[in-house]
Amino acid sequence: MSRKSLVDVRREEILHGFARCIVKYGLDVSLEQIAAETGVKRSIIRHYIGNRDDLVEALIERITQVYLEDVRVKFEQIGKTHSETALLDYLFDTEANYADWDRVIIDVLVTARERYPSAKQSLQNMFRESVRLLAKTLRVFYPSATPKQCDNTAYTLFCLVTTHEAMRWVDFDKFHGTAIRESALTLLDKLKTG
Repeated sequence: MSRKSLVDVRREEILHGFARCIVKYGLDVSLEQIAAETGVKRSIIRHYIGNRDDLVEALIERITQVYLEDVRVKFEQIGKTHSETALLDYLFDTEANYADWDRVIIDVLVTARERYPSAKQSLQNMFRESVRLLAKTLRVFYPSATPKQCDNTAYTLFCLVTTHEAMRWVDFDKFHGTAIRESALTLLDKLKTG
């Protein structure tokens, strides 16, 4: 295994500092705040990544890559088990499937989608690929269902997951975690009959 280059290490340090700043201050954080959080000079940020727009681009690229890799690996593992329980555990797990900060940053970027069109496009691609991978897993689980039924169910489940995650952020009643799983199971039961 090769060691990371200084450029990779610096970029990662800066992106982590930027992520912490977004969580603390929002997206309109200054390069000075990022520099202070990261412990580097503003010129170092500009040298290794660029301006704030470049930081947004780099951060969303990193988040989407990590998220999609996690989704790919998990759906591949779950597809081999043919376990609805494993699928529901992954989709509605009470533990984070990816870093909590990344969730906050994605939420912030979604609200700022008009300011950062390329971030919007990256998020669309990430969500689209997530739904596609889920639909592919559903087709393995439910071979009698049509591809369209699997696609529609995957999208609906994805919407349930993202809404459920948002509600968890505000510590919504834990009872609803059970209710959302029951609703998801009802959707999956409809795929069994095709």
